[in-house]
Amino acid sequence: MKSAKTIGLLILLSCAMAGWAQPALNELLSTAKATAEQKEEAHVRVQSFLSSIRGDSAPNQKTLRRMFHRVHNTFLKKYEAYSDFGALFSKGRFDCLTATALFSHLLTEMKYDFDVIETNYHIFILVKTTDGEVMLETTDRLAGFVTDPKMIARRTGDYRKNFITSRKGEQVIYNYSFSLYQKVPTEKLSGLLIYNQAVKEYNRGDWLRCARSLEEAFDKYSTARCEELGDILLRTLMEREIAEQIKRDCLTHLKTVLMAKAGTLASN
Repeated sequence: MKSAKTIGLLILLSCAMAGWAQPALNELLSTAKATAEQKEEAHVRVQSFLSSIRGDSAPNQKTLRRMFHRVHNTFLKKYEAYSDFGALFSKGRFDCLTATALFSHLLTEMKYDFDVIETNYHIFILVKTTDGEVMLETTDRLAGFVTDPKMIARRTGDYRKNFITSRKGEQVIYNYSFSLYQKVPTEKLSGLLIYNQAVKEYNRGDWLRCARSLEEAFDKYSTARCEELGDILLRTLMEREIAEQIKRDCLTHLKTVLMAKAGTLASN
């Protein structure tokens, strides 16, 4: 049997109260178990930011570039792998996924046409503007706004190959058995956020929390990513000396994910 391994995921997401896009932002904040007070504070900050941008002409590259840099100056202060969406507002900490989720929400509010693209180890945004397509690498404040069509084609081509990459000081040692390059509906980003927390919980040995998070993530966004982590967690439970009650509780939460994995193997 395979031994347990550390997992890398994506290192590799109007002024009055009635005008706020509460359901979408609240869904993202709920993945971090944000309180009502924390959600209200986040809404105020996001609305204030949008009000400062909406006076600009849109949806052209000039406005988008201004928005890109203002997001970094306003919200994104320190990169931290597997940080949750709430930390983005409370501490300015972000990772590839939480930054992409914030940009996705802001772009939706600003009526941009865009796609969020998920690969094995990375996630990025392709935005359509009146001046052509723009690639947003959301964690790269200096070179993350890409407008050159040849550069965009080269980068997307590289991402399709699903090479393992990492930021300085990080290790990614797990090779997924699948290859992803797909659009993620914005309403599914909450599932990825919860999945990221499941990975974090797995890496620190919190098996039951991992199983619970994985079940919730799979319910929101049922992908091969969830199935593979479910298989890894199952192997870990079988290999290690873990209390029987914890094993049983984990298996209860993993049931749906493991059944999906078994169905995938049977169909192949």
